[in-house]
Amino acid sequence: MIRSREEAFSLLGLKNNASKTEVREAYRSLSKMLHPDNSKEHMISPRLYEINEAYHYLMENWVDEIRVDSRTIPRSSPRVFGDASLYKRQEERARDRRKVEKNNEILKREKEEKLKEIVLEGRRQREEMEREQRKKESIVRAMKSIKSILAARVIEEYLKDDKK
Repeated sequence: MIRSREEAFSLLGLKNNASKTEVREAYRSLSKMLHPDNSKEHMISPRLYEINEAYHYLMENWVDEIRVDSRTIPRSSPRVFGDASLYKRQEERARDRRKVEKNNEILKREKEEKLKEIVLEGRRQREEMEREQRKKESIVRAMKSIKSILAARVIEEYLKDDKK
């Protein structure tokens, strides 16, 4: 189990300030030497496992660093002059996120407005149907009253004809 960066460098036979390419080259040469296809015993050496683990430890935890004013600053820091593109990309991503959020707000408002319009249209249609229903009911009542008046007149005429 690799516990430190220094331990991983020593397993690969490198100094602590070796570059990424030097680490890669050392790993490849050692793994070729210790590979079972190249060894006489045709067995995997425990040292190959250690070298593999050291290489992967270094690659997963690799931080490019530079010296600025006697301080070590990770190369990925946006404050480093040579890596301003990273800062620009971060700004672009933030700006894009803000645009997406703004567009989502606009879409949300538009959906709410459409929903309000649909609800209002439904109310208008219901009110119109109720008005039409009331008109029909009043016409039916009028027709009933007209029928009853006509029936009364017919009866009167019939009674008058009977009296003659």
